[in-house]
Amino acid sequence: MKIAILGLASAVLLSGCATDGMGDISKGAIIGGVGGAAVSAATGHDVVKGAVIGAAAGAVIGYVVKEGKKRELYSDGHGHTYWVDDNGQQHYTD
Repeated sequence: MKIAILGLASAVLLSGCATDGMGDISKGAIIGGVGGAAVSAATGHDVVKGAVIGAAAGAVIGYVVKEGKKRELYSDGHGHTYWVDDNGQQHYTD
């Protein structure tokens, strides 16, 4: 049982490395699914149910993160567009 928990915990930590190029919703679902399975295994509950619940929760969190990253684009009057980060720094898109 300890080996299974250790393996699932390792998978949770490494799953973030394997999600390059994926969207936030997919990343959230994968990490949540692995995390839910690990918690279920550690507490003696059904691993499949834990994975399903974790994946659903992760997808929802991924969606919220994705929506939070949307930025307004502004024009500088010279044909260039930029967005402003949380610190007031302008970032040009072109």
